[in-house]
Amino acid sequence: MARRARPHRCRTSAAPKIMDTMLVRGCVLGCDGPRAAETDLGWHACHTCANRLAGILHEIVELWALLPEMIASGSLPSDTARGAPGPTPGSPARLGVIALRDERTTRVDDGDPHSVLAILASWAQAVQEERHLPQPPGRASVNGAARLLSANLGWLLAQPWVDECASELRELHAQLSAACGTLPRTIPIGRCPTPVDTGDGHHVRCGVPLRAALDADVIHCRGCDRAWRFTEWPQLAGRQARSGARLGGPATC
Repeated sequence: MARRARPHRCRTSAAPKIMDTMLVRGCVLGCDGPRAAETDLGWHACHTCANRLAGILHEIVELWALLPEMIASGSLPSDTARGAPGPTPGSPARLGVIALRDERTTRVDDGDPHSVLAILASWAQAVQEERHLPQPPGRASVNGAARLLSANLGWLLAQPWVDECASELRELHAQLSAACGTLPRTIPIGRCPTPVDTGDGHHVRCGVPLRAALDADVIHCRGCDRAWRFTEWPQLAGRQARSGARLGGPATC
């Protein structure tokens, strides 16, 4: 992965002068208010925005873990599920989700997907270089980069370029939230194996990913409207596992 250029305002910060703690400085993170920054801590942000940024880092890790389950078309109710009858089925994958997962993704225009790993790793690298922290072993990871940023959040909030970092993290979080939707917390069960008539006498497997809410006892397939009771879920999960084994890799949905 190409190394990110250090932010243009990034510099090693000296300890704040005593007189600076007496100044009333506005929060630079665009909070509602506006609120005063916590200058006694040397921050350029208020406590509310600091807590929000900590929450964003935590949620980025959670959303990243869900992303593999969101690749297939039809993963969200707003998607058009692939596998519907017709000569021109939709794309088998959500390309925006693939771009978020690919560290080679390069943003060209506003609104283009970011590479989650590239963005987080670049800011983590900036913190490591500025604080002279040891380089962690192994390849960069989303979890590792987010963990380093969270552990150094107090220092990060005192840097003059924290607004640039926060802006990219907020945008990354928004893109991940859009990719994963606003669905309630669910667990993957498998893909719907119901045969669907293509209209020419042939049948294909529905294939829409099935997810169950934590308190549900029935799943309704969004593709074919077949209802699956909880007693049938182990069969669906077993079918998915066997399918993954035949393909030579782990099953995903």
